[in-house]
Amino acid sequence: MTDELTARVAGMDIAADMASKYAVDTSLFDALVDKASSGGDSESATPAAAEAPRALKQRLLQPDDADIAFLADRLLQRLAEGHGECMFETGYEEGGASMELNDEDVITVEATLTRVASDPRIDAFVQRLYDSGAASTASDGVTHARAIGDKPSKKSAAGARVANFLVRRRPQRVEDMLEVRVAVVGNVDAGKSTMLGVLTQGGLDDGRGRARLALFRHKHEADSGRTSSVGMEILGFDKQGAAIRLTDKHRKVGWDTVCRQSSKIVSFLDLAGHEKYLKTTVFGMAGGSPNFVMLMVAANAGLAGMAREHLGLALALGIPVFVVVTKIDMCPPQVLDTTLKQLTKLLRSSGCRKLPVAVADARAAALAAARFGGQRVCPVFQVSNVTGEGVGLLQMFLNLLPLRACTATIPASPREPASPEAPESSEPLRFEINEIFAVPYVGTVVSGVVASGHVRVGDMVWLGPDSSGHFASTQVRGIHRKRAEVASGS
Repeated sequence: MTDELTARVAGMDIAADMASKYAVDTSLFDALVDKASSGGDSESATPAAAEAPRALKQRLLQPDDADIAFLADRLLQRLAEGHGECMFETGYEEGGASMELNDEDVITVEATLTRVASDPRIDAFVQRLYDSGAASTASDGVTHARAIGDKPSKKSAAGARVANFLVRRRPQRVEDMLEVRVAVVGNVDAGKSTMLGVLTQGGLDDGRGRARLALFRHKHEADSGRTSSVGMEILGFDKQGAAIRLTDKHRKVGWDTVCRQSSKIVSFLDLAGHEKYLKTTVFGMAGGSPNFVMLMVAANAGLAGMAREHLGLALALGIPVFVVVTKIDMCPPQVLDTTLKQLTKLLRSSGCRKLPVAVADARAAALAAARFGGQRVCPVFQVSNVTGEGVGLLQMFLNLLPLRACTATIPASPREPASPEAPESSEPLRFEINEIFAVPYVGTVVSGVVASGHVRVGDMVWLGPDSSGHFASTQVRGIHRKRAEVASGS
């Protein structure tokens, strides 16, 4: 009994020693809990207590170095997807919450984007396209208040302020210039050449076709007022989004000057509208490789004549189409309404399966251009070449048209200047010839589109096939892009 009691006492002593040796300091434990709950050092914090990512509004209004790097990476990705340009919309967080921007915030956002775009890897400019909280000035110089004529979207109607910005890289060379090709089709007397004259020459029409006279290539075209060949006109846009065309009323700027001053070029293919020139129109649509088709419809005539045939040709070739309804100044309202209903019915038919979208303000033009890359959306404009109504919105839309082809010369991110010796493409050269000229003291000059590959001055190429199916070897002695001399082309 005594031995058992002694053993118990000894066991208690050992347990007491162990408890004192490995006891937990409750005061230290409470201090650690208080420190973690009050947001202590990140080393002792759990992953759940880690700092949440900054909201987009904070990154844009109060950016630090990490925010600038984050926005630069995001912008590089967007520019790579857009082949050198993209549209940046602010006003909502990624989760859909409103940023509640004011006038000063919009200015700060633009300054932040400009700072990010000045990164040497990006080298781009920023242009504010639309601000739902302030009066906007269209590219035709007319100020449109949001409360007059504008129909805000559901998000804008809810009270949120939305601002759209265009970010576009500055071309270092004429070879790097962005280009979009647009084929202009429609029935005869729809105003195709007149519309191009107003866009590229800078002056309004007098109602008798004066604006189109500078576009005709042959005397019989000027006499009859009808295009019979494939005409080519260009419209340049600078970094402010303004059109580059005429310097004064009597002298036109040369194509080479327009290219050197522009950040983007829109090349128009003026095609014939008369049915006896349908073969020429088909050649221009197929051989000119247009990225988009501008279907002209006269408001007082509707979808008559060859307009349906041209629309079917564009659908067969898989080219996105947008519609311009002209002559709205001389058309009665009920006739215009009938034409729009007829056009909407045709576009929504099972043969077209288009979604017509009326463009009536700057925001609608920006959204239509951003969503125009696919085959579904079909923007519809109403313009007058005499009064200038709607011309500014159409010009803004043309400036924002997304690039779908002819992007081989546009460098990807990060931006690096291309050296003349660097290989541009691994594909073989294929140059599709559209016209051939015999220039005195120069030789044979061919005009066309580079379908694939890359060519430089001095390269040896195969020309053909001839009538016998043979190819001849020749050397490239000079290259011009839009009449501006360049060292290479792709």
